[in-house]
Amino acid sequence: MKSIITYLTVFALFILMFGCKTDQADLFSQSPAIYFGNPQKSTTLVPVMSTNYSFAKFIKRTSDTLKIPVSIWGLASTTDRTFVVEKYDTAAANGVEGQDFKILGPQVILANSYSSVVKVVVYRTSKLDNMSANFFLRIKPNENFQVAIATQKTYQIKVNFLQMPDTWLMVSGSQGWASSKTNFGTWTKSKYQVILDALYSPKGDSTITEFPYSIYVPPTVYAQYLLVVKNYLKVKYPGNYSTPIGVGVTLTDPDASNLPIQVGPANY
Repeated sequence: MKSIITYLTVFALFILMFGCKTDQADLFSQSPAIYFGNPQKSTTLVPVMSTNYSFAKFIKRTSDTLKIPVSIWGLASTTDRTFVVEKYDTAAANGVEGQDFKILGPQVILANSYSSVVKVVVYRTSKLDNMSANFFLRIKPNENFQVAIATQKTYQIKVNFLQMPDTWLMVSGSQGWASSKTNFGTWTKSKYQVILDALYSPKGDSTITEFPYSIYVPPTVYAQYLLVVKNYLKVKYPGNYSTPIGVGVTLTDPDASNLPIQVGPANY
């Protein structure tokens, strides 16, 4: 029995060792080709083929540059090689090139390198006040590279700003802290803008956009978020909490019957 176990162990190691070498040999012996994503060591890994970017997270920015990874299949070269990425037209796309986004060039795989990035500038247009901008990129074969993996030749980018976060409402009891009337209450664009402004951190140049916890077990920091927003309103818009309401500067919500915006508890 011991000899059989020893034989099986040696055989398994032999298969593993030479199997890995075969995979690696296949990877580096292919004709030059390129695909979106980082190098995949196993076909069982699911590559990330989309980016969701929110200007709500970076409310002081009117544009930003995304870096979309690309990788090559085959051997590196001793010289730089260009590749081509273009807009991919599809019925699901509503982003306008030159207005909502811009693909930057040149697009190059540097010498002795197996990867690069495609730089895409996204813009905070007025469109984002009401809807997301959705667009797709596509790798176009050229004299240097073919497309290596058919499922990784297109890449989706979605850009949003003042849209309700998916985590705002209750979903199977796992979310809904923000929507509770004891906290922020009903989501509206104006109320969300105030929350983003109140929770903005100049040091990190970012704010808090998501509150993905239920009303029953929120983290302690959520109580601090609520207090920060409430104090922000009291200082900047004292009329929202005055007695009677409206004494001093007052911020009303056009999406909620022009009620003054109040949180913790919310008045709507």
